[in-house]
Amino acid sequence: MKIYHSNLGDDNNRSSKEYLEINGCGVSNYEFGDYTTIREKGRKDYQLIYIKKGKLRAQIIDKTVNITAGKLLFYHPGDVQWYSYRSKDKYESAWCQFSGTGVADILKQLNIFEQRIFHPNNSDELEYLISKLLPEHRIKRPGYRVAENALLLQILCQLSRTDGQSTAKPTTPEQKIEHVLLKMENSLTKNYTLSDYAKEIHLSPGRFSHLFTETMGVSPHQYILNLKIEKAKQLFRQTDQNVQEVAEFTGFDDPLYFSRIFKKHVGITPTAYKSQHFEE
Repeated sequence: MKIYHSNLGDDNNRSSKEYLEINGCGVSNYEFGDYTTIREKGRKDYQLIYIKKGKLRAQIIDKTVNITAGKLLFYHPGDVQWYSYRSKDKYESAWCQFSGTGVADILKQLNIFEQRIFHPNNSDELEYLISKLLPEHRIKRPGYRVAENALLLQILCQLSRTDGQSTAKPTTPEQKIEHVLLKMENSLTKNYTLSDYAKEIHLSPGRFSHLFTETMGVSPHQYILNLKIEKAKQLFRQTDQNVQEVAEFTGFDDPLYFSRIFKKHVGITPTAYKSQHFEE
């Protein structure tokens, strides 16, 4: 069982002087393994955790509850955080951390300020909005801050409503790349080929590679490598996994090769990085 205590090494844990600002977002799934997060003093920002599949066990005040598929857990700044995933539950989740001077007023206007657990009827629309938020935050196109804030506001609005609309499907080239980004985030251990990703959105490998590079500014291979290194850094900061375990999780068969690649990108060895950032 991996246990993540406090916010050590979490650069996203901050409050913002902007009206609304997204600090970070991402996804987790059962391939990450069993892990528990404990933040006795909470975070400085707000955090949404949406459970797409499986479940999450969380302690809310003095009760331990199961947050099952389709439900969403909402933490406010300072809320004690204790939540746990089990790989046997085949969980998939998405999270978003945000802050700003206007957040409290927004939540009060929507009449959801006091709520911590949501079970919206409009889960299809909610999942679609969440799926759009991650690539918007990752790609950082011109105006992305306005775009991602708009998506977050829509998500918060959906939490206050009972009726939803149908889910939109990725049809434009841009939407297709966004779809692949989520696939990449969730499949680091699988080492999918360029053809696998191209097939996912019904493009030839050549066309997919060109479109991806044009959209993201780097090749698919380089993007995935950057993603693996960022995930490895996260694992070293937040878990007690050793170098071999992290290498395997991020799709490297050879720990020595992983260590060379990690040092090339980060500037220090995995062991040195872990010793700097991990709190026993």
